[in-house]
Amino acid sequence: MPVTPIQRLQCALKARPRRDRPSIARAAGVGPTALARAAAGQDVRADAYLKICAGLGIDSRTGEASPSRRLGDLNWKMLGLAIELRRRVRKLGSQRHVVALIGGRVSLATLCRVENGKPISVNNLLTICEFLGIPPEHYCAEPDLSHVKRISETNEGRAA
Repeated sequence: MPVTPIQRLQCALKARPRRDRPSIARAAGVGPTALARAAAGQDVRADAYLKICAGLGIDSRTGEASPSRRLGDLNWKMLGLAIELRRRVRKLGSQRHVVALIGGRVSLATLCRVENGKPISVNNLLTICEFLGIPPEHYCAEPDLSHVKRISETNEGRAA
């Protein structure tokens, strides 16, 4: 039974044929190296993890099936502002109070990193988003697909 988010993603990728990995990487908007690392159960950047999960159609928090979609880049500054705003609205004072409220599952250094718009690990991202009560995908921008032709445009070109 997978325990960590990376292990859940690894199981989902192992269930797919190896020959599909390049198309999975393209569909998710990640490089082949990130997908290979995830398939091997190695740590990947949190934004790559979210993109791969969304592309495979699995929930990044639970591993359950969800609609497949393409995500843009994770906006780390927006996530940092959300934490700072939550801290101020709840009148929690210092970052140490937030760490205590989360139950020590995130270090003070990690909280400082994310409040300053710096990337953090997948596990820490999921813990912080749980604290905020907002899914991590909320902090991903919509991808710019303006350069991609629609299927109908491609098929019309072939028929001519």
